[in-house]
Amino acid sequence: MDSKAGSKAGSNADSDGSEVVPRVDTDAALSVPMLSKKRKAQSDTLWCGRPTINGRPMYHEKQRKLLCGVHAINNVVGERLLSRCDVDIEVGLLEPGHGTSDGAYSVTALQRALQKKGYILRKLGGKGHMWLGAQKSGHFLVLGCHRRHRLDALHYVGVNASANVVIDSARKTRLRLDSAGVLAVLSCGIDKLYRIQRQ
Repeated sequence: MDSKAGSKAGSNADSDGSEVVPRVDTDAALSVPMLSKKRKAQSDTLWCGRPTINGRPMYHEKQRKLLCGVHAINNVVGERLLSRCDVDIEVGLLEPGHGTSDGAYSVTALQRALQKKGYILRKLGGKGHMWLGAQKSGHFLVLGCHRRHRLDALHYVGVNASANVVIDSARKTRLRLDSAGVLAVLSCGIDKLYRIQRQ
């Protein structure tokens, strides 16, 4: 027998060589609260009703085709700032790969269309869902993917930190802005993050 193994065995033995069974303090064991087997519902981060700004319901465009980039920007700024036509014009002026007949616009195409409306997208590097979930002001465009969808198909989501909401045009319900709310929409995390601001 190994000397280490022997010392281990010796630590569980009484002086007469018989094995000692560890005594369990039943009073202490009963005082420890049992952990619930039910997982905390992800819907805890959902708003129960429609969030409002100054008593008015928030603007919300539902997604059509692959126009999530247009809808995300409009939902964040609270009006129909961009149209599909606005971005299609820019796609036509760019090299192939910046959009399809159903949408799926690149950031470059959205950026150029926004500039003509007096807005810009400022890229924020090195910021993740924890940082975004802690923001208290500002409008953001988030690009990421969800495990329920194709991993190579990225999806745009809007974040209105001033109103404390994550707005996904593919969902009917908005989510409260925190790290869990961001991951509930983009469970693979953030691929790219932009601040939407006036020029």
